Amino acid sequence: MRRSLVRLIASSVTLAVPAAAVVAMTATPAVAATRSDIVAVAERELADGQRNVERPAGSNCNYYTGVFRTWKPSSGCGSADGVQFRDSEWCADFSKYVWRAAGVTYADIPEGPPGSLSGWASSFKDYGTTHGTWHTRASGYTPLPGDAVVFDWDQSGDIDHVGIVTSANSSTITTIEGNSSDQTRAKSYSRGDVDIVGYSAPVGITPEVPVEPEDATGEAVDFDGDGRPDLVGTLADGTLRAYLGTGSPGVPGVTARGADIGSGWTGITRITVADIDNDGRTDLIGRRSDGELYAYLNASSVGAVNVNNKVLIGTGWNAISRVNVADVDNDGKTDVIGRHSDGSLYAYLNKGNAGAPNIATKVLIGTGWNAITHVTVADLDNDGKTDVIGRHSDGTLYAYLNTGTPGAPNINTKVQIGTGWDAITRLAVIN
Repeated sequence: MRRSLVRLIASSVTLAVPAAAVVAMTATPAVAATRSDIVAVAERELADGQRNVERPAGSNCNYYTGVFRTWKPSSGCGSADGVQFRDSEWCADFSKYVWRAAGVTYADIPEGPPGSLSGWASSFKDYGTTHGTWHTRASGYTPLPGDAVVFDWDQSGDIDHVGIVTSANSSTITTIEGNSSDQTRAKSYSRGDVDIVGYSAPVGITPEVPVEPEDATGEAVDFDGDGRPDLVGTLADGTLRAYLGTGSPGVPGVTARGADIGSGWTGITRITVADIDNDGRTDLIGRRSDGELYAYLNASSVGAVNVNNKVLIGTGWNAISRVNVADVDNDGKTDVIGRHSDGSLYAYLNKGNAGAPNIATKVLIGTGWNAITHVTVADLDNDGKTDVIGRHSDGTLYAYLNTGTPGAPNINTKVQIGTGWDAITRLAVIN
């Protein structure tokens, strides 16, 4: 059976993209939920500083119970986004909210009928049992993004907790969970963890063709230095494969049979590209599910892609919900932009040397970015500096203009460039 590419890297570290245009990708909403829809909602909620914590802290007063169970007590509870917070254990309310917001079949049925979702974590096991999508941990089932995972902390036979799977490989799952130490958190577990009871898959999922991650920046990359753009992607089994460019004017093309250049990439949840060690060659940057950030340095030669030199360049990146690259301080080096779950936007300035990448210098460049659902970069005002494009949750598109100087990134000049973009699910840039 032919294996399909899970991630396709078609990106560039060009520091300024002249006359860039924003391109609408997949503008028609899906007729039913997809697994990426579920993960996107979970990531959005993780990043929402108004909803991802109890108010007051440690009180059990939370947004998601306030949405579903208005009979729960609210005395002393806060509020946000027009919802009165209510007092209850809330992991199941969070997971139900994510599934319902993504359009999962039967997730919107009120409590009561068999298989309906409630405020009890056990209802997610009941859902899977009723609809034929329940899989025990012992069955060997490989969980998929968007599944619900349920836990029994003391192996008593009672379900104690539930979360949303965001990725999985042969050994590890990563999740986003409500009511995890009183807030929404990203976590990871061994597939063999005895606390995991099993998984319920959502009903009515629309199959989807994998696409490139939004962390990609726009153009194909010449990895092997022959002047032709190449494609690099990961397969479902975690193999990293390169397809070398063979095109000529009017005749685009890549090699029909790719060359395997790595393995174990199922544990890497985000991939982007940049010349991170400033040697003139494009490297891969991979964020693992445990939050470690690695540079895979480009040691390729013509006809032979090699990115196996792995260097740890950061930890704690599982708290960063979006990664992009751009020269934000205009010193000629490609920096990394990270959006944290609290809505803070940071530039990690590139101070690397050949063979020794370094992005340890961290500079705050914005706040309130948890209300921005999509981020990409391009030189939108054609001044030779790469700007940041942010789509807000209300569908408004803004350009944040780059006025930085070496060592001092600055993208505070905000210009509205469009409305109605909430119907467009993916953004890209082209020359």
